[in-house]
Amino acid sequence: MKKIASIILLNLSLIFGSAAFAYDNAHVSVKITGDVKNTYYLCVNSNGGCMKINAKGVKFPITATKIDYIFLANIKNMRMYPQSLPSSCQVNITSKNNVVISGKMIINNDDVKLNNLSCSIS
Repeated sequence: MKKIASIILLNLSLIFGSAAFAYDNAHVSVKITGDVKNTYYLCVNSNGGCMKINAKGVKFPITATKIDYIFLANIKNMRMYPQSLPSSCQVNITSKNNVVISGKMIINNDDVKLNNLSCSIS
């Protein structure tokens, strides 16, 4: 019985510990306008992962770090479109920061760009 109770307590501590870790992380959200399509995702660093372009108001956790790169990914044709990183995105992100990535998505044939790409950190 003690063994079962220990396993349950260990699992609960892992669950609550990981939830606390996620709470302390920085968050990123997107405000993209223009030719927004459901098949496009915005990807930030390898640790930030990718989020739907049209996920307005949704905050995604990101490890506190520096943004090294941003790219768009089209899940329909599996293409990636790297974006030039503006100076507003080249800052260190600490825990509890909120990063908002904004810009206007322009699709021209097979070329996809985020015009006026910028980051705001709070």
